[in-house]
Amino acid sequence: MQLPAFVEIPDCTVTLGWRFDDVMSHEAKAAIEEYLDDYDYRSNLFSPLRTVSLKRYSIASKPILWTELIDDPTPVNEADSIGDICSRLNEQLHAIGLRLPTEDELEAACGGSLFSWGDTIPDGIPSANRTTFTRHMQPNANGILFNSDTYAVEITDGYFKLGDGGVSVCGGEPWPMAWLALSPAFRLPEDIYIDCLAEFLEGTFIHPVRAY
Repeated sequence: MQLPAFVEIPDCTVTLGWRFDDVMSHEAKAAIEEYLDDYDYRSNLFSPLRTVSLKRYSIASKPILWTELIDDPTPVNEADSIGDICSRLNEQLHAIGLRLPTEDELEAACGGSLFSWGDTIPDGIPSANRTTFTRHMQPNANGILFNSDTYAVEITDGYFKLGDGGVSVCGGEPWPMAWLALSPAFRLPEDIYIDCLAEFLEGTFIHPVRAY
């Protein structure tokens, strides 16, 4: 396939993970806590707060369905864990000079805010015409377009991110839960996908990174 343009992210030291309590509105925090009750969403749904130093890397400017990048999807479809999936994907991606992004690389490429478009939690839910918001479907300040469909997911080396397979929308979860699934800090919990890996793989995208 014809690969999209790649965007170079320079050497950087960045703060990543969940650190957004102070930027969310009282309304949003109250809605989350009312819905999730005592569930520790900060540690169970998001990557931990951390500061990392990253070497320069080049990442695709838009997500690509994984089956469009590799010759033989069979070994990947037969994997029984996300670690096994990533290992088998990388084996084939390396043959064309690419690899999966790390979680740190994908989060950093998103730009450092609660979402790739900034800290604003939009109205409605990110599904069809159920929101007036459109910036989630546009490239971010780095010129990179990320998954905007919560029914899909992106895969990094070790985690499904940027989507929840439709759990929040199809499950009727209240605002702003579906939007939070599009936060770069979001990590899809293993108990959601482990028994239905094949279904999640059908809607899995990659932001490949050039393997220097």
